[in-house]
Amino acid sequence: MNNDEQDSINPDLRVCCAGGTFQRQALLNCMRFVSFMVLILLTANSVAMDANKVMQSLLHDHRVLIIFTPAADQEHYAAQNTILAQQRAGLDERDMVIIRVVAPDTVTMDGDRAVNMVNSFQERYAVKPDQFRTVLVGKDGSVKLEQSTPVTTDTLFNLIDAMPMRQYEMLKQ
Repeated sequence: MNNDEQDSINPDLRVCCAGGTFQRQALLNCMRFVSFMVLILLTANSVAMDANKVMQSLLHDHRVLIIFTPAADQEHYAAQNTILAQQRAGLDERDMVIIRVVAPDTVTMDGDRAVNMVNSFQERYAVKPDQFRTVLVGKDGSVKLEQSTPVTTDTLFNLIDAMPMRQYEMLKQ
């Protein structure tokens, strides 16, 4: 590939393997997309897919914020989405994936939709269908925070940045 062809590639999508460097954001987005596409394909092929398998697929690579809501038009849910939208770069920097569990039948992961897993997520995290709840799950799979009101990014970022794994990540960068 000559220089003109390289220059025409979107810099956010360019991956330079020869130098061993990767565009971090493009790589993260690609990993998220592939993980969720596997989830959708497994669900479409009638393979039992549940919250445990989804969470296992994200283990060690991502911190997960799960937002449970009884309805898409619920006030706390709208507030939480607004808070998160304002800090997408900070979420990406901390390897976060957002899973939205909207009763009665919708689960989305970073905007990609899957169905038939609402009950599985609600059971795994002991959330009733009529409750709003935010749950932060660390890269180690353990619950780091649960609350029944929207969580601020200051609270999220301070908690995450104090974690030993995050401290190590910041040292490496």
